[in-house]
Amino acid sequence: MIKHEQPNHVINATYEDIKTSRKFPQEITFGFCGSPYGRVFVAKTRKGLCNLEFIQHDEDFYMHKPGKKFTITTISRDDEFASATVNKIYNSNDKLNLHLVGTQFQLKVWQALLNLGRDRVCSYTEIAQQAGFPDSVRAVANAIGKNPVHYLVPCHRVVRKNGSLGGYAGGLDKKKQLLAFENLCPC
Repeated sequence: MIKHEQPNHVINATYEDIKTSRKFPQEITFGFCGSPYGRVFVAKTRKGLCNLEFIQHDEDFYMHKPGKKFTITTISRDDEFASATVNKIYNSNDKLNLHLVGTQFQLKVWQALLNLGRDRVCSYTEIAQQAGFPDSVRAVANAIGKNPVHYLVPCHRVVRKNGSLGGYAGGLDKKKQLLAFENLCPC
């Protein structure tokens, strides 16, 4: 487990290769609720939060997402858990545990995002360099787009080298909204 300091939270991130994650069945709890930036899908394993995504599709689309990374023993819906988690994220300084599962490449990129800090935006090129893949900017951008824990793993703070926003899995309007809230909007 790696500890990341951010102004509002201490994030303990457990990094797990997707091949390993399938070997150990997981209990998944998920839910849907509102957030200051719109409706979100939230899911967790016993190790920590594994999904936090801004809703852009119907609920069925999200309910199957954890099954793509984990062998699931049980899955249960608990919207109160989701609401309490979102409240903790946006209204407290409590410690947060994340359970990030991806390829080794994705995990290194997401770790570089967590190390970014809360006070600046950076380019896809900078993240590629920090993650140790300076010649793989497009692949790094793809890994950033697959980040399963929006906002906390701050993929919204990554922009193109020319200062334009680039993409965002939660939608460009959401990216603008998040950056404006953090007083970081280059738009």
